[in-house]
Amino acid sequence: MKQKSYFMLAVAAALLTACSSNDLSESSATAPQLDDSAVNFGAYVNRGVTRAGAAGTLTTNGDGSTVSLQTEGFGVFSYYSDSESYSETSKPNFMYNQQVTCPDGVNWIYSPLKYWPNEFGNNATSEGQDRLTFFAYAPYVKVNPQTGRVIKRDNDGDNGIVAMTSNTASGDPYIKYYADMDPDKRVDLCWGVAKQSFNASVDEEAINLVDAGWPYIDVIKPTNGAKIDFDFKHALAAVNVQIDTDIDVQGHNENSPEVDNFTRIWVRSVTFEGFTDKGRLNLNSHVNDDPQNDESGPQWFDLTTDSPVASGTVTIYDGRTDGKEGRVNAEAKKETPHTLNAKIIQSDPYDQTALANGLTINEDVPGVTKTAVNLFAADDVADDATNLVMPIYVIPTGENLKVTIVYDVETYDNNLATFLSDGAVKGSSVQNTIEQEIKFVDGANTVTTLEAGKHYIINLHLGLTSVKFDASVTDWVDDANFNVDLPYNSDVFTADEAAAYNETLDGAVHAGDEYDPVQYYTDEEIAAHNAELDIWQAPKVKTEAVYYTDAEIEEHNAALDIWADPKVKTEAVYYTDAEIEEHNAALDIWVAPKVKTPAQEAQDAVLYANAEEYNADKGTNLNDEEFAALPDDEKIKTPAQPAQEAVYYTDAEIEEHNAALDIWADPKVKTEAVYYTDAEIEEHNAALDIWADPKVKTEAVYYTDAEIEEHNAELDIWTAETHRKYTQEEADAYNATLPGAVSAGDLKPQN
Repeated sequence: MKQKSYFMLAVAAALLTACSSNDLSESSATAPQLDDSAVNFGAYVNRGVTRAGAAGTLTTNGDGSTVSLQTEGFGVFSYYSDSESYSETSKPNFMYNQQVTCPDGVNWIYSPLKYWPNEFGNNATSEGQDRLTFFAYAPYVKVNPQTGRVIKRDNDGDNGIVAMTSNTASGDPYIKYYADMDPDKRVDLCWGVAKQSFNASVDEEAINLVDAGWPYIDVIKPTNGAKIDFDFKHALAAVNVQIDTDIDVQGHNENSPEVDNFTRIWVRSVTFEGFTDKGRLNLNSHVNDDPQNDESGPQWFDLTTDSPVASGTVTIYDGRTDGKEGRVNAEAKKETPHTLNAKIIQSDPYDQTALANGLTINEDVPGVTKTAVNLFAADDVADDATNLVMPIYVIPTGENLKVTIVYDVETYDNNLATFLSDGAVKGSSVQNTIEQEIKFVDGANTVTTLEAGKHYIINLHLGLTSVKFDASVTDWVDDANFNVDLPYNSDVFTADEAAAYNETLDGAVHAGDEYDPVQYYTDEEIAAHNAELDIWQAPKVKTEAVYYTDAEIEEHNAALDIWADPKVKTEAVYYTDAEIEEHNAALDIWVAPKVKTPAQEAQDAVLYANAEEYNADKGTNLNDEEFAALPDDEKIKTPAQPAQEAVYYTDAEIEEHNAALDIWADPKVKTEAVYYTDAEIEEHNAALDIWADPKVKTEAVYYTDAEIEEHNAELDIWTAETHRKYTQEEADAYNATLPGAVSAGDLKPQN
């Protein structure tokens, strides 16, 4: 039989790997180990993680100071799988959300201390080596282990790390994260991977190698006292958006004049695509140097499903409720400002006295001016220069980054009959909506998507006649800038307008025109083109819609286990034998025979004692011989009470009576109500095949050969004799070379 050396628990924290004294850098000294048999940790992070922490803990000292990872620590999940490999059925049975901290700036500690399973080497009597798997995240947050929900502290909001998988969940641990658009509440979520290759030596043979950048999966006790050194990687992208005005139609010009004193530019909303603010991070993620490996990097998933996180839209509004935001029912929703900088939103009525004298740029709320400010609020930062560089942290989705901005240009003019957005002051108010896909130029590369661990800077230049975007991307701590100018929004040609104009020039070609002289498509182009066609071959099915009846739909749905809130899940708690016996003893339980009417016993006859007693009572004059000759029934003084026969309940009556009793048998369960969470209910119901009217069931009907031939004849199938035709892009490129051609950004002819 396989013998085991069971791991022990210690009551004191251990001295672990050293941490730096300021912001955990890429290097760290090594402290002595109290016991190489203990599981010891080390941590390495970039300087950017010093802003990490749960929302509301970044300024807990009241003086603006931050809480570093050394104080908050990181959380560890560990799985013991005996000599088997870690799998989707494994549970965190060795460590669950174990906090590891470095309070003295020198030693990483945790409690209770855990020891490595000891099945390895020549002295082992087991059939294999025990394995442990470790996952880690930072910053640490305290949760309810049974639910995984974060236990909120004072000043915590509904952002940052809000939940994680529970201590009974199988498989990879997940961290549920909500990004906040307020830079002051940002939480830098990181996950841990191996800092360097890790291996254990058994019988002088290296086994269970973990490559740098990968999670610690299926590791055994290191014979050399090696530590589990986590290298924490940023799971989020940092995005900093700055905004200013520029009225120069030729390009961004820092020396351009200020907007006129009677005009103000106010931001109404900004919408981002290409990142999201909610998702679940799988801690079983890795990083490597292979750019072809799409799974390298943080693996983000939808909140309630196993689908990769998808980009929706993240919109930040100004809080006005005048119905001009461009979304349905805006006024009724009473939308509130969502972290837009208070300096660039119009939140108060205009001061008519000030308007009469001309507005000044130095007012408390000046609108968007030529001086760049952070798009996002950071009200506790008095220094605008500091505010300007404060990013938000978001979840990249791998989709192209797109920005849509809605803003008003308002000019006070008492000669007009129209009013500004306050509805009281006369003037003109023009709403502008500009959307643009953002491209970051990084050396020779053009980047259109966000990447975790990168810091992106987007400059929005709003003008009276032009809108331009600058974009730069940096590593987490670098300051290199890469700028790109994007099209203007008025008085100049857009790319589409330039292409349409060039099509009117002499000698212009159009999409679909054949090349002159004739050119033919290559075999690769022919194969690629035909592969995209809907070419039919026999048999090809066409379907006739057959709809389920309402009764069929109702019958199908009635069989589904649809949950509503609250939905209870129960934990079995059994009554003891004594409790069952006590409960049943108090019941009126009937068994056969059970008498319905108790039988009346017969009374014995009382006889007269002698003739004298009889004569006295009856008024007769019998002698003793005559009295003795009387029958006994005439000698009875009091007639005997006849006996009643017992009437018994029938089996049916006994069964009916007992059926109504709450009779307990062993085992008897008493339950405590445990309610499913909204997410669990939603996840359960989402998987159901709920039918709505109409619901179609299909019968297979095959197309005839003639129908197949007719369909294929209408397709643009290419052969080796097919002439090359201009695509729209090729036609635009050719037309752009013609005399008189214009390009995107060129000024339009003035009337």
